[in-house]
Amino acid sequence: MAQQPFGGDWTTDKLDRLKRYLVEYIKILAKRPDLNTWYVDGFAGSGYIPAKAAQRADPANQTVLEIEDAEEHIADQQVANFINGSPRVALAVEPPFNRYLFIERDRKKAEELTALRYEYPALADRIHIEVQDANEFLIEWCRKTFTGKTRAVVFLDPFGMQVEWRLIEAIAKTEAIDLWLLVPLGIGVNRLMTRHLPPPAWVQRLSNFFGDDEWQSRFYRPPLQPDLFGDAGGEEKRVNWDELTAYFQERLKRIFKGGVADHPLTQRNSRNSPLFLLCFAAGNPKAPTAVKIANYLLSTTSFRDRKERLHANGD
Repeated sequence: MAQQPFGGDWTTDKLDRLKRYLVEYIKILAKRPDLNTWYVDGFAGSGYIPAKAAQRADPANQTVLEIEDAEEHIADQQVANFINGSPRVALAVEPPFNRYLFIERDRKKAEELTALRYEYPALADRIHIEVQDANEFLIEWCRKTFTGKTRAVVFLDPFGMQVEWRLIEAIAKTEAIDLWLLVPLGIGVNRLMTRHLPPPAWVQRLSNFFGDDEWQSRFYRPPLQPDLFGDAGGEEKRVNWDELTAYFQERLKRIFKGGVADHPLTQRNSRNSPLFLLCFAAGNPKAPTAVKIANYLLSTTSFRDRKERLHANGD
């Protein structure tokens, strides 16, 4: 299982991998001019990411309630330097996609995305911006859009556990979408899974995330030994990062006929605690190359680390 060195620039590395995939993807599909290609970003933001906020805040000392309250906000710091977010990464890829769909629930950020039409005038009529909830909008979009001549890459990089399993199922059902998904297994899922079965609201949220309540029987079991009074108590949480990762991968493999990358990328904080999982799944069962490319990109070390090693060696 691939792991990104902790303390690295997670966002830049993640977008580097996405860009390299898009380059290979569009290069292959360019040989099929009969196909209509889409790039879709379900949580597009403003298109820029503050450089000093590119790393997500370390949640090591946060409570679950604090995480829930902060989930829809990256540390919005006022800084001078910015890096390109995923919309600009996609728009820079040549040859271009036929359509670009950027979804952002925050109206102010969505308005900032309209600047992309002026920055990329040759692509202006291809750019579509929706101020919507990604789950609701994309489920309907998947139902209406896909025919035998449509293909897409969907990138879902939420700030928390906003992505619901019903959306992932809708994407898989098209058999025409390649999905890149950042999964908050550490900062979100594992935190909501308290030592004993969590309160009903959190149980529902976890079930929405996983698609059903199978996770309860999978990860909550009777305690190994009773307490001092002989009371075994309620069921206790028994799961580690590798088991959570394997379970999520297993669920993806059940629905994506094109396959799932075997090497999801683990992103860690400065204390080496796992926080996020970058996953890839392919919808088209007749295009095995997609998973091969994603497996390579996810299993390699970060591109920045590679450059630093080359520089250190004088190459």
